[in-house]
Amino acid sequence: MKLSAKLMIAPLVAIGFLVALALASYYALTLQQEAADSFYQGTFSRYESATDTETTVGKVHAGIYRLLNIGEAIGAERAAKEATTYRKQLAAAQASFKKLEGGSAEQQKLVVAAGAKLADYIKAADLAIELGSVDVNTGTAAMQTADQAYLDMAKILEAVVETERKMAQETFDSTRASYRTAWITMLLLAVAAIASSPGCASR
Repeated sequence: MKLSAKLMIAPLVAIGFLVALALASYYALTLQQEAADSFYQGTFSRYESATDTETTVGKVHAGIYRLLNIGEAIGAERAAKEATTYRKQLAAAQASFKKLEGGSAEQQKLVVAAGAKLADYIKAADLAIELGSVDVNTGTAAMQTADQAYLDMAKILEAVVETERKMAQETFDSTRASYRTAWITMLLLAVAAIASSPGCASR
C-alpha cells in the first residue's frame, strides 16, 4: 500500500469514530429534549391544571360559606360584588380544567367524571349564593349539595394527579434507561477508537 494511502487510514478511522460519537451524542440529547417537552406540555400541564382547579374551587367553597355568614353584616351591594367574584373564579377554574384534556384512556374517564362533578358544584354553589342573598339559612342548606359535589370532584382530581405522577415516573425511568444506553454506546465507541488507533497507525 502506498505511503499516502497508509497515512490516510488513521485520520479516516478517527473521523468515522467522531461521526459515530456525534450521532450517539445527538441521540442522547434528543431523548432529553423529547422527555422534557413531553413532561412539560403533557404531564406537568395536566398536573398543574388539576391542582389549580382543586385549589381555586376550594378557596371559593370556603369563601361562599364566609359570604353566607357575613352577608347581612357587609350589606347587599358588597355581598353581590363578592358573589360575582366567586362566580368569575369558578368560571376560570372550569377553563383551567379543560387543559386536562389528553392523557391515557384511564385518565380521560377520570377527567370526564371530575368535569361532571365540577359542573354540578358550580350549579349548586350558584344556587346557594342566590338563595343566600334572600335567606342565609336557605343558602347554607343549599350548600350541602355543593359540599358533596366538591368532595367527589376533589377525590377524582386526586386520582388524576396520582395517574400523572405515575406517568411522569414511567417517562423518567424510560428516558433514563435510554440515555444510559446512549452513553454506554459512546463509551464503547471511544474505547474502540483508542484501541484501533495504534493498529491503524502501524499499517
